Amino acid sequence: ARFWCGCAPIGATYAVAMLRARREDREETLKALHQRCAPRALALVSALGGGYIKIGQVLANRADVLPEPYVRALGTLHDSVPQRPWPAMARRLAAEAPALCGVLGEVEPVALGAASTGQAHLAKLKNGTRVVLK
Repeated sequence: ARFWCGCAPIGATYAVAMLRARREDREETLKALHQRCAPRALALVSALGGGYIKIGQVLANRADVLPEPYVRALGTLHDSVPQRPWPAMARRLAAEAPALCGVLGEVEPVALGAASTGQAHLAKLKNGTRVVLK
């Protein structure tokens, strides 16, 4: 539902602008729309995270499918993925790997790095061993 709620305003922007544009101005209108809406699409994909970021990364390589402003905007996902907040990751870790939580002592809340489907944090086990938690 969040995906469609995010896509609907972008689609509506295109529909309204194209209906208002004169036939001879449609190509320029479309180029301007791509410039204006590509950052909105990037923000949506970034906010949704995970698999949506992975799809955005794949689409960034498809200049044969997407207009150049979208390829350029989504291309930033190859090296700049937003980190998820540690409290949200900790809740998921507790639900999906309770045994691991039992041996973790402390976790650095700021990630070392983030990717489309995960991120890495410095951590220390209860026995004092320093590890990277991915």
